[in-house]
Amino acid sequence: MVEKISGPVREQLKIQLRDHKKGEPCPLLVENACAVHPLRPMACRQFNVFDKECMEGEDAYYTRRRDVLTPIRDYADEAFDVLLPFYGIKNSGERKRMIQRGEIHWLVKMLQGYDWPTLAERLQAFDTRHVGEQ
Repeated sequence: MVEKISGPVREQLKIQLRDHKKGEPCPLLVENACAVHPLRPMACRQFNVFDKECMEGEDAYYTRRRDVLTPIRDYADEAFDVLLPFYGIKNSGERKRMIQRGEIHWLVKMLQGYDWPTLAERLQAFDTRHVGEQ
């Protein structure tokens, strides 16, 4: 996904990924905008906060409920059913179970605990291998 990003945004993204500390805002936000929005993770697709960024440790769903979009359940479930195969969950029964039990929320926790500096290293290695192609 990040190989599609170029120029100054790409360089800023590498810095933010490398320097990211647990509990800080998402390192994919560059100048208050998602650098990977068209390809954003499923966890991000289900959580839209309006107004201002969340403070460290804040769950806006509980602290600023009016600022959080609540999708219509049937539409959200249908969207997740379409997206889950891209995350390796191809069996329709397993997708249905995950959606009904709310197990898709583990993806949010997975992103919060992700080792972002490792992604920065991989991005730099990709750039080094492909010098002159961009």
